[in-house]
Amino acid sequence: MNERKSEDGLTAKRRLTIRSLRCLLGPQDDLVGTVEYVPDAESRGPWPDLVGKSADEAKEFFEKSFPDLKVVVMNENSMMTMDYRIERVRIMVNDEGVVTKVPHRG
Repeated sequence: MNERKSEDGLTAKRRLTIRSLRCLLGPQDDLVGTVEYVPDAESRGPWPDLVGKSADEAKEFFEKSFPDLKVVVMNENSMMTMDYRIERVRIMVNDEGVVTKVPHRG
């Protein structure tokens, strides 16, 4: 299947990737062409070590380690949007406030 390209020659998938990287790098960086930025493994996630910890402990970890991330604590049964945001981490907890799912970006 051939993806349609816009005037600047970028496909919709490539444009989305560039927007996601701009969230990490900032709008001043020119991202057309080769992008050499790759976040280190720790900042990309996921963070399985946080499962079983309290919501407060998990949130404190992200606020100290990755202050640029937007951290959202949610009940595991809550409805949520399905949009992908690389600058967001959702912490899913049960009714007791314990992390039940591995936090990751998105």
